[in-house]
Amino acid sequence: MLDVTIVADNAVLHEVHEGKMQYYDVPDIRTWIARNISGSVVNFSSVTLSWRGDGPCISRDLVLGSDSGVADPKSALSRHL
Repeated sequence: MLDVTIVADNAVLHEVHEGKMQYYDVPDIRTWIARNISGSVVNFSSVTLSWRGDGPCISRDLVLGSDSGVADPKSALSRHL
């Protein structure tokens, strides 16, 4: 599950990103997703940007896969945006 968030420029992007992942990563949501969406792996992340365009803050594993070998997930993500 991916939550796209735009925040004020005084927000700490990493903290907002982590907070979004914790918000969704609860048993009730995991169970609902597992029952209603095909596939056995449930991941949570956010794309967090400031309104000025700073960021993004995003989970590396969600965008690239855990064994991608890519050093900079932000540059890889920008190729897809």
